[in-house]
Amino acid sequence: MQLKYRMLIAVLLITLICWFEIQYLTEGFYRSPIPEKGRHLVHLLLLVTVTAVGYWGWKTHPMKWLSSLWVLSYAACILFLLVMSVVYLFVGHFNAYTIGTIRGIRLFFCSPMPFLLLFVLSRINLK
Repeated sequence: MQLKYRMLIAVLLITLICWFEIQYLTEGFYRSPIPEKGRHLVHLLLLVTVTAVGYWGWKTHPMKWLSSLWVLSYAACILFLLVMSVVYLFVGHFNAYTIGTIRGIRLFFCSPMPFLLLFVLSRINLK
């Protein structure tokens, strides 16, 4: 498969995953009544799915460091979210600022923005 089609399919899949998460798990009208811990687990699974889709999109790119950067940044995000989940289990609550920061990081990494930023970076670097 040509690289441009692989990249296009990857960004479309990431956008669909992001749309599904926001519409059905976060803020949408059809938000499902999943318990809080179950919803957190689904958020994490969707983040892992975005990581896999993005890696699939970047793995045949001529600049191999882009796929490494993709995996490393998503691994750091997932590790951060797991550590914050463990802290939340012990503490029992976070203030609104901390929750907003965690939510913002999760939403950013579940969006197509990181993929598109790496794409722009690859185009700048190629010229």
